Amino acid sequence: MLMALDADPDVTAVASQPMWLHWVTQAGNRVRHAPDFFYRRADGTGVLASLPRNRDLDLPRRHPPR
Repeated sequence: MLMALDADPDVTAVASQPMWLHWVTQAGNRVRHAPDFFYRRADGTGVLASLPRNRDLDLPRRHPPR
């Protein structure tokens, strides 16, 4: 994703893991998350982006070699 953002002429700035977000769920659990990227667009808007981790993707499982 970083390479795609770097190549996009509409993106003027990029920061990786720019901050920690903290919140409490309705169940009372404390949660924190560091977004993967923050990027600024040429029109001045900002975007926080989080990419799925491999464990969160529905990927076919590899069988161990025989």
